[in-house]
Amino acid sequence: MSNSNDGDAMEVDATPPPEAEAQPKPTEETLEEDEEEEKVSDLVELLESTEDDTLSAEAQIPILSSILTEPEKRYGPKATSVKERPIYALARSYCASERHDDVVDLLTG
Repeated sequence: MSNSNDGDAMEVDATPPPEAEAQPKPTEETLEEDEEEEKVSDLVELLESTEDDTLSAEAQIPILSSILTEPEKRYGPKATSVKERPIYALARSYCASERHDDVVDLLTG
């Protein structure tokens, strides 16, 4: 009888290990995405400034309006996403300030 260890060698992969994954070089597209993110950071800061509990609804209205009517007129995916929140917040602020006609104007354009 033959010993089970005779001739049964374990296979070893002789392929060298892959080198550490290199970070992909930034392409023009990824640089544009980074720039776009930087461009909406000011809108995010304005929006977050209205979340202060001590700020009255009346005081929030001009800040929220400025996000929606910002002079650069950004409407990319990130800017649009950021601008959705002020619409709802502005409607709530108008209601809290009993400016119901302004809610209708906001929602109908």
